[in-house]
This record gives sequence, C-alpha cells and structure tokens, in this order.
Amino acid sequence: MTNIATTVDVAIPQGARRYPICIQPGLLTQVHRLIEEHLPKAKKVLLVTDDVVEELYADAVKSVLKASGLEVYVFVAPMGEPSKSLAMAEKIYNNALLMNLSREDAIIALGGGVVGDLAGYCAATFYRGVNFVQIPTTLLAQVDSSVGGKVAVNFASAKNGIGTFYQPAFVLVDPDVLKTLPERQLQAGLAEVLKYSMIEENCRGDLKLFEFLENSLTRLEKHWPELIAHCCRIKKAVVVQDETDSKGIRAYLNLGHTFAHAYEAATNYQALLHGEAVALGLLKATALSEQLKIFPKVETEKMRRVFDAWKLPAEPPSGLSASKLLDLMRLDKKAQNGKIKFILPMVHIGQVTIRDNVPDDLVLSVLS
Repeated sequence: MTNIATTVDVAIPQGARRYPICIQPGLLTQVHRLIEEHLPKAKKVLLVTDDVVEELYADAVKSVLKASGLEVYVFVAPMGEPSKSLAMAEKIYNNALLMNLSREDAIIALGGGVVGDLAGYCAATFYRGVNFVQIPTTLLAQVDSSVGGKVAVNFASAKNGIGTFYQPAFVLVDPDVLKTLPERQLQAGLAEVLKYSMIEENCRGDLKLFEFLENSLTRLEKHWPELIAHCCRIKKAVVVQDETDSKGIRAYLNLGHTFAHAYEAATNYQALLHGEAVALGLLKATALSEQLKIFPKVETEKMRRVFDAWKLPAEPPSGLSASKLLDLMRLDKKAQNGKIKFILPMVHIGQVTIRDNVPDDLVLSVLS
C-alpha cells in the first residue's frame, strides 16, 4: 500500500459548511495536526471508543494528543450494537460534565459505526452541539457511516430511532488500521462497498466502481485508499444534495437497508453485524426487483459473483418469521402512512428506483 494522501472535501451548501475526509496510511498518529488546523480553540477532547479498539489504538491517539498540549479523557463502551443506546449516551454526557467539556472542545469517535453514531449523537446534543471528529476504524465506517452526518442511537425496536444530522469537523481515515480488522468485520464493510457500486449511477452518473470490483476481487487490500475515497465521493455526491434526507435523494443510500434493519431488530441487534444485515438486504432487494420484473436475472448473477467471491452471508439466522420481519419494516423511518418504501435495483447494476407500492405478498415471498 502506497503512502498516498487523499482528501475528499464535503461542501454542504446549506449553511456554507465544509469539512475534509482525510485518507492516508499512517494518518492516525497525525490526528493532533488536524485538530490544530481545524479546531485551533480546542483545549480538551473526550475520546470515545470501544473495549476492543481501546486496546489497539487508544493509547497511540491519546499520547499524540497529549503531546500537543490537549487534555485527553477516554470513555470506553462495550463493543457492539447494544451500546448504541440512550443509557450509554447518558454515561458519556456525565463524563463530558465531569471533565468540564466546552463547546470549543471536541468529542472524538475512535471506532466503528456504533462508536461513531453514539459519540456523534452525544456531540450533537451536549450543550446543543460541541465539535465532533470521526476516526473510523472499520471498513464499513470508513466508507459509509463516518461520512454524511447521520448520528443516532437505537430505541426499542427502532434502529437509529433517536438521532439527528450533525456534520464532523473532519474525518480521519487511516487504511492501515484495517490490518487488525477481523475477517468478519472486513466482510461486513465490503457489503456496503458493494451497495455503493449498485447505486453509483443515480448518485454520480457513472459506473466505475462495480467494474473495478469485478476486476479486483482478490486484490482489494492493495487499493484501500482509492476504494475508500471512491465510496466517500459517492456518498458526498448524495449528502451535498440532500443532507437531511428531505428530498428523497439520500434514500438511495438505503439500498438493502429496509430489509437489513428488520433483520437486526428481529435478532435484538445481537446475531448480525450491520454489514452482514446489509448483505442479506441486498440479496432480498434484488430478489424483489426480479419479482417485479425491473431487474434482469443476468444482473443479479453478476452481483452474486462478487458477493460469493467475498463470502458475504447469504442466509439469515434461522427461525425468523416473515410476517414479523414485515411488521418491523413498517417501523422503518422511510415508511409513510403504513407504506414501506423500498430502494430497489433496476435495469442494471448502478441504477436504483424507489417504490412504495410493493404488494405485501411479494415481500413475504422474498422473506420466506
């Protein structure tokens, strides 16, 4: 992997806000320089991480921040989706109060999507908003959840049921941390990469990503910086047009997620990683599109070749009721007036459509 620096600038017209996604191997130990550049008034930082990432990277980040003159406090949450809760957020608020965190200081998320969503929600709501920095350590977080400003916690059976939109001051992506990522977590991230290839035409008007994936199935680790940057550019193209999901454009990013969120809720967020649920959701979305005759089988087969090469999960946990999953889909944030909104592939890989008139019997047949 070459030591190439890439910056993806996210410029949001509403409010004239701008922040960089900085992508470079070895960048983790340069976090203090980015703090000095983008948050020069910060005196204290609350570093939020999980108990796995803490052992790997928290000391290194803490030491460079302290060496630059910052006061550093660390909050460690248990790894996993159950930590994305109001109860855990309250513990972070208490830590922020005890350290006398001000609005000019910063909360830093060091971890995967759960840590990023949780820390971001706390940053957005503590004192009505303190500075926020994303340092994603999983592939899924690097290509997706750390970018775009969606922050939330789960509530009851509603995935991301309580949250807001809150953009970071910057996102620091160090692809080198993927060397310590377990295979299962890496595969979960690849599901989101595949999702981006399936929506690219709607978002950017081109079809470069899927072709690249087809030609680089066994050599992805050589291209992490470029691949991560490409996914971030696709998401950027959506976010700058529809930051708060009010125009319908941002819904494209949820390809497979209506199914995915139902699988996660049905298993109490315990059995599946988010990316694994997304992988299942992509399969169900393509199957539903085939049933509706808007996506040809030959395109599904092309997608499945990539899917199978990456060994993404193809079967949901056993014992799940199709009717229960359908009921959970009606709780999806995109649902309106009892109608489930599906983002579905159509015509060819790269193009999607939004449908809210899919008959229940077709959905149940795909889920069964």
